[in-house]
Amino acid sequence: MLHAVPLPGEARIDHLLVGPAGVLALRTLAARGRRLRITGESAAVGRDRPVPELRLARRGAERASFALATAVRPVLAVVGAARLVAEPAPPDVRILAEGDVAGLARLGGVLKPSDIESLYGRARNRRTWLRA
Repeated sequence: MLHAVPLPGEARIDHLLVGPAGVLALRTLAARGRRLRITGESAAVGRDRPVPELRLARRGAERASFALATAVRPVLAVVGAARLVAEPAPPDVRILAEGDVAGLARLGGVLKPSDIESLYGRARNRRTWLRA
């Protein structure tokens, strides 16, 4: 797992996981005991204005996929939500509450150990992200 992967400009990937289940780009969203409603591309925490969190999660995964030359799946990890409502559930972005994050370890194997080491080595190299 890598944290706060810097991308060109001011963007970053919150967390990048490389393992047997493949490469996952996690975007985190803090709800702090408030209700979170996800509709379409946007997420609204409490009464705050909706933010295009799903689009941002996809974009981070796309940039990581380009930089690493492999498939990267987007994940939106919600922290501290009193209630989570996703209508309809997006087919391409996995949405996880903080208690569901451990379930990522049970995803089926996609990568061999040698592929994991190679991808993790590339991901750790800061020059990899210059072209993201």
